[in-house]
Amino acid sequence: MTQDEVSTLKEFLRAKYRRSEIKPHELRELIEKKYVRKWDTKAALSALLSIRTKLRETKRDISQILVANHVNFVNHCTIREFKLKIFSLNCIT
Repeated sequence: MTQDEVSTLKEFLRAKYRRSEIKPHELRELIEKKYVRKWDTKAALSALLSIRTKLRETKRDISQILVANHVNFVNHCTIREFKLKIFSLNCIT
């Protein structure tokens, strides 16, 4: 795991269990739990439209933003890095 992934996992554990380590049975429950992804389609489409509009206004594409912010491999970017770059556009909240 990368250092970024480790820190993200620790943040999650602190938020969920109020400590950075968990017991084996808690880990087992966490792994076996089935999650249902919930999202608002209209909000997602609106955010995507805002991102596209901002990119057109600045005459850039997403690969230029990732490279400009020192992400070494455009095809191998963590979700966290990608989200930070998108939020740096200041077009969505």
